[in-house]
Amino acid sequence: MVPRLQEEVFIALLRSVYRNARQCNRARLTPRTPRLSALGCRTLRRYASTGAGDDDKDGGGATRREKTRTKKIAVLGGGITGLTTAHYLARYAPDAQVTLYEASDRLGGWIEASRAPAGNGREGEVLLQRGPRMLRSGSSSNRYDDLVLYDVIASLNLQNAMRHPSGPSDSRYLFYPDHLVKLPSGEPTLGGVLEAAGSFLREPLWDGCLGAALSFRRKNDVSGLTVISDKFAALQNARRNGNDDYMLERLERRLARDESVAAFLGRVLDDERPVRNIVSGMLHGIYGGDAHRLSAKHTVLDRLWYQFASPRPRGQVWMPRKDWFLLYELMDGAGAVSANADEIVHLAERALGWKLLAFDDGLATLVRALVEDLERQGNVTVKCGEPVTSVTKGDGCVLIKTPKTGDQPAEYDYVISTLFSKHLAQIAQPANSLPSLAETHAVTIMVVNLWYPGQDLLADNHGFGYLVPTATPNNDEGALGVLFDSDLTTDPARSPPGTKLTVMLGGHHWDGYRYLPNEDTGIAMAVSVVRKHLGIEPGTTANEVHARAKLCRDCLPQHFVGHRARMAAAHDELRAAFGGRLSVAGPSYTTIGVVPAMRSGWEAATRVARPRSAALWFANAHKDPDSEWRAWCVSALLEGEGETEGGKQQQQRGEELVGHTGLEEFTVYEAAAMMPVWKKDLYFRIWTRPERRFTDSEGRWIEREQEQDDEEEEEEQEPETDGEQKVRVDNKSFRVQPPGSGDVLRKDST
Repeated sequence: MVPRLQEEVFIALLRSVYRNARQCNRARLTPRTPRLSALGCRTLRRYASTGAGDDDKDGGGATRREKTRTKKIAVLGGGITGLTTAHYLARYAPDAQVTLYEASDRLGGWIEASRAPAGNGREGEVLLQRGPRMLRSGSSSNRYDDLVLYDVIASLNLQNAMRHPSGPSDSRYLFYPDHLVKLPSGEPTLGGVLEAAGSFLREPLWDGCLGAALSFRRKNDVSGLTVISDKFAALQNARRNGNDDYMLERLERRLARDESVAAFLGRVLDDERPVRNIVSGMLHGIYGGDAHRLSAKHTVLDRLWYQFASPRPRGQVWMPRKDWFLLYELMDGAGAVSANADEIVHLAERALGWKLLAFDDGLATLVRALVEDLERQGNVTVKCGEPVTSVTKGDGCVLIKTPKTGDQPAEYDYVISTLFSKHLAQIAQPANSLPSLAETHAVTIMVVNLWYPGQDLLADNHGFGYLVPTATPNNDEGALGVLFDSDLTTDPARSPPGTKLTVMLGGHHWDGYRYLPNEDTGIAMAVSVVRKHLGIEPGTTANEVHARAKLCRDCLPQHFVGHRARMAAAHDELRAAFGGRLSVAGPSYTTIGVVPAMRSGWEAATRVARPRSAALWFANAHKDPDSEWRAWCVSALLEGEGETEGGKQQQQRGEELVGHTGLEEFTVYEAAAMMPVWKKDLYFRIWTRPERRFTDSEGRWIEREQEQDDEEEEEEQEPETDGEQKVRVDNKSFRVQPPGSGDVLRKDST
């Protein structure tokens, strides 16, 4: 039999041996592919390490390995990204020494909560939160960031501590022009439809929305795009064959361009009023940013932007390719990587019925559990109150200075920075070595907690809270929005009666301000806002208000137009300045939010602890779309088959912990970084088709016909090109199609 191309044989070999080596009864998402079972893992290790057909340089057939020593890794920043990074380093690299540096005397970053005595102390305590307090489930997302959250929750045993607020908190409002306007509910009812229709007819907030909706419908008509999947497959085939194809270049140009939210929606809706009246308020609540400067494809509108940049048929969405590898890695990685696979499946399936996720003490519960877990780890050292003042490349290391190190900087093999990007640029040496990061921007927000004891002052406006669009007049305080905390409580029994509000001021309204308000001024401004917006007049009630304020400087990084190009330039600057020994992670670079920040921490730790894993998917993605899958297979096999000495698995690697910056994904073509998938083929989503569900509507495992476990017999009975997967959970077996099989990302038969 004439063999196929060497590349195809190699990929088939990797996949086949991997399937033989990794049998388990937990969640499996491993593609079913032809196997060459005559070759074992030892042969594969030599093949993968030396390259197909290369002579072994050591003679005797052994792979050359370096003598290992304890690696020293530093994590800069003790916010949620830094804590998650340290958490995964402790799990994935137990043979390394990890040091976490935090400038302040507390960990958690912008997540902060405390209980203050209510009234004279006899009424109990009131929980005051000055940062993120609740999370949204990922049940309607085209990304898998939420799986990292579930993995951390499972590792910390916080499943029973989770709460899911509902009820009044479902109602949301915008303040325009001088009163609250309720937004339509996500679950329409007859009463809700009639209420929305009345609001649409009488409220100026909706001016221009009818024409904008018609324009959107006309421009988003994809009824004629029935063959677009074949076109995309042709583009991918052109990439594989190295052809300089015009259609491929056109796709690259479409995805590579950038524009602001205001420019994008103005073009799509043919009217700027909905942007000023509605969308700007939404951006205030998430980013505190300006719709005319924020990049459309780096906000919550990214899915819509990609759809208009390169339209997909109805039911298909653009998805970052790396998210599919995150799913595979957490479900079927080696060792500690997939230790919580079963529990992740449980939580992800249950999350289909959740809207919000919180804890009794807010997200401070999550922070506290992460800190306590790190304190139990023998290979992690936490240094609070020790700000890093200088980061410099040394001889085969990175040198870190703090006020306590004096003239003897600490040496580390690798450093992961989760600091704000501009701050990193300021401490990086030599000076001005990271100019692209120095150009980045973040907004400052004043967070003010107000509690009025003993009274319900929200009247008929109970709900989650309201946001203030840029079109709202007389907004001298620069208000972004107000949260109705007393309606968001997760533990009513511990909450004394009263009205609790959180007022957010500043954001892009304060850009360019030389002087910012102090806390007392911030409280006065917040009281003025709720008086004008909610009618809480000065007097007895106002005099009884309990208030706390915090000025959060540079708390929300802004991804302005051109963000991708800036990060690509920053990648080159980091490589030049630190030789691949310093990488970055956090909201300065990727998506804003607590869950995306945790996912960023997972990626940062994975790059260091598992250098051949799925985190390397982007290394050659623009050259070979299959290379990232091959890299993951190599990682799973080489690390899963580690030799054992004295009962301990030796995690010896022939690759140093160098070469990554955390920004590689910005350096490849976007057509390689993104992939179109059918929404119904995604796991753990509200639109997932029944064949991909693991539990029914009541949370019970779905019973299906058991299948033959003998892999050799399965291969003889099934065609080699069926492209199916077997997914196992608690001894239950499923047959599902991988996303992209069939008419998307087809392998060219020629």
